[in-house]
Amino acid sequence: MDLQTPASRAQIQSGFTVVETLTALTISTILAAVSFPSMAGMWGDYATRLAQTNAQAQLMILKREAQRTNRTCQVTFANNLATANPPDCLVSMGRSLSDSGMGFDLGVTVSGSLASVTFSPVATTTPSSNGTLRFSHAWTNTTRCLVLSQPLGVMRLGTIQQNTCVKDGGS
Repeated sequence: MDLQTPASRAQIQSGFTVVETLTALTISTILAAVSFPSMAGMWGDYATRLAQTNAQAQLMILKREAQRTNRTCQVTFANNLATANPPDCLVSMGRSLSDSGMGFDLGVTVSGSLASVTFSPVATTTPSSNGTLRFSHAWTNTTRCLVLSQPLGVMRLGTIQQNTCVKDGGS
């Protein structure tokens, strides 16, 4: 004679079996493995775009401060940092160009021919030739760039294509 009621049988048989749990785990692992390269590429692209925008912002602040205070301001890009001379020309002095703002660095490599820029009060820049900063990340094939045109310091953002900085959205 069976002493269990139908309600107590339902309690005993509730939950997932080991096979169901392993099947769900296998499917989620496969989905994660397939989506990781795409997510990593998106992260690398975000990091290079952020560093590019931070460098542009630092240059714009420096140019504005030179005009506002009627003095010469210089920024140097070295080891992924923007530092100013005099120091009060940049508000966020010594901040990493690929700083996420959340306490960690995004791992962007900054290189190029634009090691140092000086803005005078009349908005002219030194060096006298155009300079380029390049921003790259190990997780993306896209290399971003910032070109500073002389003598007025006009900035253009773009991507590197065939070793040339091409304006975003253009050819």
